[in-house]
Amino acid sequence: MHDSLQENARVPAAPAATGAMPPLSTRARETELALLAQSPAFFLRENLKLRLVGVRLALLSRDAASYKANLKAACDWLSRNYDTRHNAVAQAVAALRHLHEAEVSLEAPDPDATLEALRKPRGDHERGAR
Repeated sequence: MHDSLQENARVPAAPAATGAMPPLSTRARETELALLAQSPAFFLRENLKLRLVGVRLALLSRDAASYKANLKAACDWLSRNYDTRHNAVAQAVAALRHLHEAEVSLEAPDPDATLEALRKPRGDHERGAR
């Protein structure tokens, strides 16, 4: 039964559009790799994508703490599981660190100015153009 579970657990390869990722780091811990199926690179990419989706959702929901935490986790994930000597990985880590260190204003915009402008009567030149 265990063999049939392993045969059914095959995961399709990631689409070619995602591009080839550099080789996995040898620093990845044995226990983490033991939990991965036949294609650890697929799961590493998917976990990274989930972290980046978390960054996006935190930004959209104006949650600065989650934004920073997900950026740090994504950066740590890349550094721990991929070879940082590879140029693409080094650039991704640098970009994530730059985003993490940047101050981001997550305050909701104040709609009062827009509403006030809409309430003001139009000027005479705008009324005459109609």
